[in-house]
Amino acid sequence: MHKRSVALFISLFVSFTFGALAGPYEDGIAAGVRGDVVSLERFMRLAAEQGNSDAQERLGLIFYYGQGVAKDFIEAEKWYRRAAEGGVVSSQYSLASMHETGQGISVNYKEAFKWYRTAAQQGYAEAQYKLGIIYSEGKTVPQDYLQSLMWFSVSASNKFEEAEFKRDDIEKKLSKKQLAKAQDMARRCQSSNYKKCD
Repeated sequence: MHKRSVALFISLFVSFTFGALAGPYEDGIAAGVRGDVVSLERFMRLAAEQGNSDAQERLGLIFYYGQGVAKDFIEAEKWYRRAAEGGVVSSQYSLASMHETGQGISVNYKEAFKWYRTAAQQGYAEAQYKLGIIYSEGKTVPQDYLQSLMWFSVSASNKFEEAEFKRDDIEKKLSKKQLAKAQDMARRCQSSNYKKCD
């Protein structure tokens, strides 16, 4: 009998403790698992308004893809921005992409560059690749094949396959001296944890 009482006590303690720790974000995750998109949006909004960056990103995704709500790119951009400002690297990338393509918002290459760079400096390989594209095409910044090659090299080293092909194309446009300099730049960029990439 004593063992049952202890087991019941432990069971109730765990249930109440972890139930009390669950918040709107966790409730939103649970709602999403159940397929309850209405509750998912409601709980994520509550958590996002409380400053939860992960919930802000999920709310951005909800509005971007229209999960249980009408697609709303302006609302998606608002929540991606909050998450991006909170350091969520995938939201930084999503925000940059929206500004680059003008999906639901005005095209703003400077804003796209800013957020791609922010994500790239946190090691996000696809953002590093996008910077390589921007520098090779001269979008927003002057065309710079050295910077382009550096970012493609960094992205490729982070296993982003498309960057390998672009890197090979840019290498053909450079002299041996330029190629060596770009490779040095890539090494410095990586060894500085993406902080010295100029």
